[in-house]
Amino acid sequence: MQFNHVNNLDLVCRAHQLVQEGLKYMFQDKGLVTVSSCSHFTNQS
Repeated sequence: MQFNHVNNLDLVCRAHQLVQEGLKYMFQDKGLVTVSSCSHFTNQS
């Protein structure tokens, strides 16, 4: 990702978006990951 390269970052981790898997890499180079840990949004206990 160009943003990561320009800012000398290996990974950007973000939240506040529901992903059923709990963790989802958004691009093939795995430079951006979305983390979701709120189980009540997925009807899981």
